[in-house]
Amino acid sequence: MPVAVIVGEEDYATPVAMARQLHEAVRGSTLTIIPGGRHLTPIECPEQIASQLLTLLQRVGSQQDAAEA
Repeated sequence: MPVAVIVGEEDYATPVAMARQLHEAVRGSTLTIIPGGRHLTPIECPEQIASQLLTLLQRVGSQQDAAEA
């Protein structure tokens, strides 16, 4: 299952280092660090979050298509 790890660059509650560890632990995951983002990144940067979620959904669709072929 595709996984996207998204973190705000200035998120001190869930720091970049923690997100990086999660990304490294989940094979095939992506890591996106949103410049200037803090802990409420979906509210602060909704366009970037939406873009990352759309990309994740495309990855899910691609994997489902490949599995059905």
